Amino acid sequence: TTSSANGLFDFTMKSESELSNNSLPERPSMQDVVEGFYVVKADDRFEKASLSLGARVMGKMSLDDDLSWYCVKCETGKDILQSLLKVDGVRSADYERKVSIPRYENEGSVLKQLSFDENNVFKGSGYSLEITEALKAYEEIGFGDEPVLAGIVDSGVFLEHEDLKDANGQSIIKDYLVQKWVDTADGKAFAGWKPSTTDTDNVGHGTHCVGIMAAPLDNGKGIVGVSGKNTKVVMFRGMNDPVDQNKQLTSFCISDAIRKFTDYVKYMREHGQLHQACVPINFSIGSTTPNPLAVEVINYALANGVLPVVAMGNDGFRVPIYPAAYKGVIAVGSSNGSDRVSSYSDSGAWISIVAPGECIVSLKHNDPHGYVTFNGTSMAAPFVSGAVAYLAGLNPEITPQQMKSILEKTADKIEGSEEFNIKRGYGRINVYKAAKLIKESGVDGIQTKYSS
Repeated sequence: TTSSANGLFDFTMKSESELSNNSLPERPSMQDVVEGFYVVKADDRFEKASLSLGARVMGKMSLDDDLSWYCVKCETGKDILQSLLKVDGVRSADYERKVSIPRYENEGSVLKQLSFDENNVFKGSGYSLEITEALKAYEEIGFGDEPVLAGIVDSGVFLEHEDLKDANGQSIIKDYLVQKWVDTADGKAFAGWKPSTTDTDNVGHGTHCVGIMAAPLDNGKGIVGVSGKNTKVVMFRGMNDPVDQNKQLTSFCISDAIRKFTDYVKYMREHGQLHQACVPINFSIGSTTPNPLAVEVINYALANGVLPVVAMGNDGFRVPIYPAAYKGVIAVGSSNGSDRVSSYSDSGAWISIVAPGECIVSLKHNDPHGYVTFNGTSMAAPFVSGAVAYLAGLNPEITPQQMKSILEKTADKIEGSEEFNIKRGYGRINVYKAAKLIKESGVDGIQTKYSS
C-alpha cells in the first residue's frame, strides 16, 4: 500500500509479490511533484478564498457535477497544502504531479517515398501488420461501413504530411486542438483548447503516433495505419506546449484534454453524428504516483464510452506508472519482429497486452514526404488504438469493457503459454482473431469480466 503525497488517499496494488522489493515506495517522493503547484477539487467559493493563501488559479475544469477541479500556483514559496484542505468548499487537494513522455529511440529517416508491394500494401509498414494478422483481417473480414473516430493527446501533428490525407485528398485530422492561454493580471493561465491549422509538432512524437494509428491504406502514399481507412483523428497538443515550457501544468492539461475529448464524443453522439460505443484515446505519458484528478477523469471517460490506451513505459522496470496502472485502461507493452517482448518494455500486474513497438516506420514531423523509424511502447500504444478504431468499425456497438476483453482474450501467447504474465500481459495483439470474434459473436455473445 502507498499513500498520496498529502496522506489522504491510500492505493493498494494487488499481487504485490510480483513487484520488485524496491519498486514501490511507502510514500511518493516530493521529487515527483511540481513545486508550488496544487490540484484542488472545490465549489465556486474556492477561487476567491484561494487569494488569501497567496495562490492564483492557473486552470479550471469541470466534469458532470457541481464541483470543479482547479490547478493553483502558490506565489509565496510556502507549502500551502494543509491550508488548502481547510478552505470552505474544498473536497480534496493534492500536489500537482510531474509527468514525462516515455523515452523513445529514433533510428533515423527511411526512404522518402515508399512503394506498394505485390499485395497492394506498403512495404514501409514493416512486420507489424503481418505478425498481428491485420493484413489477413483486412482481406478476409474487410472494414466497417461508417467512419470511425479516434483521439490522441500528444506533442501535436504535422498537418502537411502526405500520408495524413485520404484517397480523396481530405485530411484524416478531424480537429487539431492546442492549449489556449490567456493573460491575467498575474500572468498567463490555461483556459482550455482552441482549434489550429498552423501549429505544428516540434518533436515528432505525435505525428509518428498518428501515422501508426490511422495512415490511410488507399491513398497511394507511405505506410498503412492499423485502422486501415475511414478513420478521423482528433489531436490534442497536450505536451510540449511552447507556453508551458517547464511542464508545470502538463498533467492538468492532459487530464483536461481527456475530459474535453469525452465531452466531444458525447456531443457527437447526442447529435446523431457518431454511433461508435467505444472510442479510443491514445497517450504516452507517465507519472510515478497516482492522483485523484486523473482517476476521476479516467473513470469519466470510461463511463462515457471513451477507452484510454496507454503506453507502459520504456525503462524495463516493474514499477507502477500512471495512468498505465489505473483500472479500466488498456496498458500496452512493446514487442518486436521476433515476437519477443522488447527489453525496454516495462512490466507489471497492470499490463493488458503487448503490440509491435520496435523498428516502427511512421510519419516524419518536418518533411511532408518523410518517414522515420522509432522504438518504444509509445509506438505500441497507437498500434492498439488503431486496432480499437478498426474493430469499432466492424461493430460500433462494442463497449470499452468488451473491447478490452476481446483484445486480451484473442492475444497470442508469446513468451509463455500461461493465460497472463507480468511481462506480456495476456499476449501480443492479434487483430484478425479479434475481428473474427467480433464478427462471429456479435455484441450479446461477447462476455467481459470488466464492469461498466
